[in-house]
Amino acid sequence: MPTLGLRIIETSASILRRCLVAVVVIATRVASGPGSVHAGYMRWIAALAGCFVLAAACLGSGLWWAQRELTRPGPALAAGAIVSIPSGQPFARTARQLEEAGLVRHAWLLRAYARWQDLDRSIRSGDFRIDGELSPIELLDLLRSTQFLLSRVTLREGLTVAQIGRLLAESGFGGIDEYECLADDAAFLAELQVPTTGLEGYLFPDTYTLTWRSSPEEILRGMVR
Repeated sequence: MPTLGLRIIETSASILRRCLVAVVVIATRVASGPGSVHAGYMRWIAALAGCFVLAAACLGSGLWWAQRELTRPGPALAAGAIVSIPSGQPFARTARQLEEAGLVRHAWLLRAYARWQDLDRSIRSGDFRIDGELSPIELLDLLRSTQFLLSRVTLREGLTVAQIGRLLAESGFGGIDEYECLADDAAFLAELQVPTTGLEGYLFPDTYTLTWRSSPEEILRGMVR
């Protein structure tokens, strides 16, 4: 698939080529007419050709600007952002929502690009955790993926480490064997600064918001108090 830059070059070249072909066709027809008509119309054709070239140059500059804006990192957010996209929400509203959250600079440009690439209907609904400086194109990829969708898991008071591991595994966050191994891993326990006897009593009961790409290690680190 051609890159965005190549597509922009191809589009600009195609428009310029069509303009020049139109000028040549008109000039050929005029050249076959009477001499007085020929001289007057040639000046008109020269001016028209200049306008065509200027318009093509402006279009090329605009497309170059669009490419730059779509591929450069977005505004930096110190604490990241959580974006909630309701089911069935039009992408135009989603684009404005991203602009209001400070994640993109131009909602209209994101909307136009998504429409052009037929991506506006493949955005997932749900809560997304967004960290780092993402370009609009990278942001679109993120919103079409399940890896950054957030899921909430509640640990009730009184659950054992084994029960917590089973709950997390059943919720789709790794396998129960991974949690069992980590609960007895001396190096991991030392990193968390808990006794070598294990994690029992150190996993805080609460409701946790997790991304689907969270590893068992990251999840347990966030639960230790």
